[in-house]
Amino acid sequence: MLCLDTPMAVLTLSAEPLPQLPLGVQELSRQGRTNTDAEPFIEHFEVDGVAHGLEGDSFFIASKAANFDTLVLNLIAPRLL
Repeated sequence: MLCLDTPMAVLTLSAEPLPQLPLGVQELSRQGRTNTDAEPFIEHFEVDGVAHGLEGDSFFIASKAANFDTLVLNLIAPRLL
């Protein structure tokens, strides 16, 4: 799902306007993943040393799990070292 995050709202982009956009779906998805990976969070916590949680103000915090490899490399693995 592609979303457009504006200061006033988060909008879901349907398939209809995609052909008119200057970037293709693959590039839009790549940029979306990059932006989601960079989304700040307030707290990273562990539950019983097994599960990890993130807390933040952004609508997109839960979407960080969609790029799980990056999440593990940047957030969880450094805590294990």
